[in-house]
Parts: sequence; structure tokens; C-alpha cells
Amino acid sequence: MLSTYVQPYFDSLLPIWEAKVIEEALGFIKSMYPDMVVTQEVVDLTDAWLARDLPGPVRRSLLESQDDLKRALRGRAFNILLPAPREG
Repeated sequence: MLSTYVQPYFDSLLPIWEAKVIEEALGFIKSMYPDMVVTQEVVDLTDAWLARDLPGPVRRSLLESQDDLKRALRGRAFNILLPAPREG
């Protein structure tokens, strides 16, 4: 359900950056990053945006958010490898 908001988030990054003061724009970029959608697709979309010519604060915020998302993906991958808990 939340995945429907991923592309609109990225589409709104630069318009919000250009329309708001830096504090408001960064607040949006950080708080609305789709970190609840823990998928490789979000990591890839972030990479595509990082390949663009972005203002430094936007780039840094995306990198930090993407790093958190990558960490969550690694955690999920590790948990899959763990044996199921034994009852008893």
C-alpha cells in the first residue's frame, strides 16, 4: 500500500526544494523518505536520483536515508538465514 507513494515522493523532491526554505525542504526530504517500504526498488530509485545533479543538502539527506534502508535490507536478509525458534 505504501509503495504507491514512492514515486510521488521522488517526483516532488526538486519542486519542494525550490519552493521552500532549506529547513522546510530538508524536513520534508528526511521525514517523507519511503523508509517503510524496505525494498531494493527504493534503493534503486534513490540511486537513480543520486546520479542526477542535486543540491548538496538533498544529496546528503538521500544518502543518509538510503543507508538506513540498506541496513534494514541487510537485517532482513540476515533474519531469513536464521533458524526458526524451537518451541519447547
